Amino acid sequence: MTNTRVGRRDFLRLSGLVGGAAGLQMMGLKSAGSADLQAQAGDQWIPTCCNMCGGTTGILTHVVNGRVVKIEPNSENPIGVANIYNDFINLKATGARMCAKGNAAIMALYDPDRVKTPLRRKAGTARGAGQWDVITYETAVQEIADKLAAIKSISGPDKLVWFTEDNNFVKIQESFCNAYGTPNFLQHANLCDVARKVAFQNTMGVGRTLPDLRNTR
Repeated sequence: MTNTRVGRRDFLRLSGLVGGAAGLQMMGLKSAGSADLQAQAGDQWIPTCCNMCGGTTGILTHVVNGRVVKIEPNSENPIGVANIYNDFINLKATGARMCAKGNAAIMALYDPDRVKTPLRRKAGTARGAGQWDVITYETAVQEIADKLAAIKSISGPDKLVWFTEDNNFVKIQESFCNAYGTPNFLQHANLCDVARKVAFQNTMGVGRTLPDLRNTR
């Protein structure tokens, strides 16, 4: 036996391949390298964008039988928080990068405690008690609309303050606030980004610290 050193990343990659092959065999599927596997398992790579933050980095999702099993950065669409200020052409040539938060998206997607339907706190229970009634989306939208209408009628539309992320669906939310009549439409920068940059500038001398993901191992 040769005494070959195996790095942590190679060990994890080999372990994943061995475990994946065993799992596929247990499901009655052929080896992962066979052409029949893709047709049999509904195997496909779907380009999309990460939504674990507002950076929406381009990613590829590996979907097998309708379930996401892996996420990788998409070199054809590498622009995102993890790659900000980097050269687009070089990224396409050398490969895009992702942060750990983006790679954890599968855990968020399939978290057993993920809320999958609207919930209303049970009548008579206190906040934090964790007692909920399942309601439909139609009921939830109607109740929210009724409460917003009551606020506007009694106190005026300016009593509503709306915070949003600074990337996804901003125009739709801004249009809603305009229709409602509130001028209090604020974005991510108002809530935390500016304060973060001031703190970094005062303590580290640079307003926006970013990891050097291109040169990490």
